[in-house]
Parts: sequence; structure tokens; C-alpha cells
Amino acid sequence: MNNILLTSTTVAISAVTAFGSATVNLNNKYADMPIYLYQYGQKATGDDVVYVSLYVGAADNPGHTVYKAGTTGEKAEDYVFTVDANGYFDGGVGIVPGLKDDVSAVQFTLEAWLGDKSGPTSSPGTIRGYSLTWDQLTGSWDPASGTKATGAELMVPNSVIVGSAAIPEPSSVTLGLLGGAALLTTNKVAKTIKGKTKTPPMAPAKKTTNTVATVTVK
Repeated sequence: MNNILLTSTTVAISAVTAFGSATVNLNNKYADMPIYLYQYGQKATGDDVVYVSLYVGAADNPGHTVYKAGTTGEKAEDYVFTVDANGYFDGGVGIVPGLKDDVSAVQFTLEAWLGDKSGPTSSPGTIRGYSLTWDQLTGSWDPASGTKATGAELMVPNSVIVGSAAIPEPSSVTLGLLGGAALLTTNKVAKTIKGKTKTPPMAPAKKTTNTVATVTVK
């Protein structure tokens, strides 16, 4: 009986440790959606230091903050990343807190702000901006495996504009969906017009007579 209980316990522990953590690559380079300051196309320069964090959930109801693999997620440097002069950030591989690798899709929002690395919540008047909220699949990595951390590419849907209420730039995927919808609408209208409008008969072609001038040489 003791052997059976020991075996069952061992199997249960193995099943728990076999699950890894849900992971994503903490950067906006793959999606090619740089961070801008005040207006589209203007990147932070000089003393304008911009930071970013990735949240689980929507901007108006954020959940856990994704933190860098290999850290505890308790310090600001674990989950706050600096934007470079070209508008991009790279925090390595991120752990999605509280989620296992069997999660089919997760909702994310990217926040960017100006000035304080301790986070935008420490200063109510902080100049900030948010991405659109999106859903995507995550990767998987088991910290106990001893292997290098890997994650799914971060599919940021738009460029965040810090300090602006402008509509963010849509991604090529969004444009593709809009284009597809427009094409479907155009085809529908074309079919409707074709069904209601009768094409007038073509007028018969006029016969033409070619006159050949004859010149007599004496």
C-alpha cells in the first residue's frame, strides 16, 4: 500500500513540474512597431527617456506584468524596459505570471511612458500612451529544464504614441482585414448593381466603304 501511495505521489509531482511557464519575447522589433513621442514618426531623443511594460489584460483593467525570465519579477528592472533611440525595446524572454504553457491565447496591452523607471503609477501626471489590446498565443519554457528561455514573438498591433491622443498606426494585419472587408463590400455592391441594371444592346457596327482612287498614267 505504501509503495502504491509513493508511486502515485511521484507521478503527481512529475505531472506538476512537467508544465512550463507561458512566455513571450519582450520586444517590438519583430512586429516593427516603434514607440513614438508626442506624434507619429517622432522618436525620443536626448533626455527624453521612454520606458515600457507589458500587461496581461486591457489598459483600463490591467492584470499581472510580464517580467524577464531569470528574475523574480519583484524589482522594476525585472519588468520595466528602456526604449532605444530608434523607438524599440528588447527585454529578452518574458514570463507571463500565473499562466502555464497550455494556455491557448492571452490578452496583452503595451504601455509606454516618459521619465520615471519606477513606473507610471508612481506619478499620476506621467505622460504615457497605450497600444491597442490584442490576443495571441504564448510560448513555453520550463525554468527547471536547464535550457535557454524561449518565447513566442510579441505581436504588437500598433505603434504607441506617448503623450498623444492620436489614433495609433494599425499593423499590416489590421490593414489587411480592413482591405478584405472593403473588397467584400465592393463585390456585394457590384453584384447588386449587376442584378438590377440591364445592359443596353450594342448598336450594330456601321459598314464602311473604302474608295480607291485610280490614276491613269499616259
